[in-house]
Amino acid sequence: MNISEEMRDYLEDIDVTVHAISRITKLFQLTAELLPAGQEIRRIFISETMGEEGRIYGGAWFFTSDCLSEAHNFMTPNEFIDFYSFKNNFALINVKKNEFEFGAADTASRMRLKFMGISGSAMSGVTGELKASGKNCDYLYRITKEIFIPNTLFST
Repeated sequence: MNISEEMRDYLEDIDVTVHAISRITKLFQLTAELLPAGQEIRRIFISETMGEEGRIYGGAWFFTSDCLSEAHNFMTPNEFIDFYSFKNNFALINVKKNEFEFGAADTASRMRLKFMGISGSAMSGVTGELKASGKNCDYLYRITKEIFIPNTLFST
């Protein structure tokens, strides 16, 4: 499986470097190979924030219809990948935004999403954090609205 044109457009739209795209592509392919039969990566998200010296990449997130995976530290040789089945399994979603309104993101815009998963009737300890700056805030907003919120414990 290869990264779709829509996913490439996303990476270009948020100005991901050519080197980072190369690393993301390799991890995308590895993640796709490890997924159970019938699961296909439908969306990606690059967690990042802006520091004083420019963009700081976090994790590369890959989403199927009911599973997510994060390639941590994807810009280093020490990356590792987590997988989590999330269908109706988010117990807590925490969203924070700064200088951001959907559709009007600018260079000052920031957004962060934190989540906690559940397993059975108990908190699973599975947590994650996705961060965005600038135009990437619009993408994180859509993922929050289309993937995370509909899969919270009581959203069915």
